[in-house]
Amino acid sequence: MILTSYYKGLDLVKHKDQVISISGDRGRGEKFTGEYYQPLAPKKDFWEIWHDNIGKISPAENTKYYIREYYEQVLSKLDVNKVYEELDNKILLCYEDPRAFCHRQIVAAWFELYLGLEVPEVEDGKEGNLVVKTNREFIKDYLEEVITSRVDMRGFNTLYALNLYNKAEALEAKAQTNYDLEIAKQLEELAFGEANIKRNTLK
Repeated sequence: MILTSYYKGLDLVKHKDQVISISGDRGRGEKFTGEYYQPLAPKKDFWEIWHDNIGKISPAENTKYYIREYYEQVLSKLDVNKVYEELDNKILLCYEDPRAFCHRQIVAAWFELYLGLEVPEVEDGKEGNLVVKTNREFIKDYLEEVITSRVDMRGFNTLYALNLYNKAEALEAKAQTNYDLEIAKQLEELAFGEANIKRNTLK
């Protein structure tokens, strides 16, 4: 499972084996010296435009601008399955308080939309990590709108179903050239899952 948090929300020494920065500056503003995952860092050009827009346009429109640009310039270039695999069991860190907008919320929504799982926001509490509720639904809904208007949905209604179908196709293609028992097993599992998803979501 992947979690998200912010530098001031966790004891970074206690969680040093889990935390990883996805900030543009690697967390230097909080003197973070741990791991860094550059592929998810926002691009400076659109970040500066977004920051300059604060107070000039509505927060909702400015947030939409950021989501669109972050998807176009960052997420659309990445394989969601590969990124999740590389970051599994990590806590993704950035600066903002969980009740404020932050690009880690877009990343969490991206995983949730494509993989059909939850990416909780956490912070340290008296009895360990506490899940923090964030206003992520607006981000998730708009990100889904952005993505589905830009990708070929192949007749599916959800990104989760589309991703599952694409994974099954990729495994089948691999199996045709390099067949082995492990691939056969994965194909069988995905085929059953894809059939059920497709039955419920195909237009």
